[in-house]
Amino acid sequence: VVLVIANTVRLPAVPALSQVSGHLDFAERGMQARDLTAEVFGGQVKIAVVAQEGGVRVTASGNADLATVASESDLPMRSRISGVTDWQLSAQSRATLSSWVIESNLKGANLEFPAPIGKLPAESTLLRIERRESTGRGAEDTLTVDYRGNLRVIAHRDLTKGAGNVDRALLLMGSAMTRGG
Repeated sequence: VVLVIANTVRLPAVPALSQVSGHLDFAERGMQARDLTAEVFGGQVKIAVVAQEGGVRVTASGNADLATVASESDLPMRSRISGVTDWQLSAQSRATLSSWVIESNLKGANLEFPAPIGKLPAESTLLRIERRESTGRGAEDTLTVDYRGNLRVIAHRDLTKGAGNVDRALLLMGSAMTRGG
């Protein structure tokens, strides 16, 4: 057992985690951590990790300051995004393939945009972001963003050009989601 107290963790393609604390349990066939806590994007997060049989599974839940997320992600129009909201993450990695899903009800988020994107902090609305690596194409992935159940963006990214430049995207709204998304 390894005890971690108030460390910083930096991994490729993952936001820096500060104040990481908890226990890492190592065994002959793997590792697990069920009680890790950290700070990321101006909020607290609880993390569980299980590594065994050639794969890693991570689950996490916490809250994030959306102004911090927007500024660290260099989002356009970030001055229109504010509030604090809860989120959950589920990630898997096996051999050369990895995927993750982040979900939030965005309660507490203030998005100062026209309909159908804008929302007030008291409203709950589902945001789901999923990342999947392209099978057999190690330097590509696909991000699918579902918002409010009536807006979907599917973005293909070329990872050889840096941090994941979108080279093509599809926007689906309303009934187009049920027909082709």
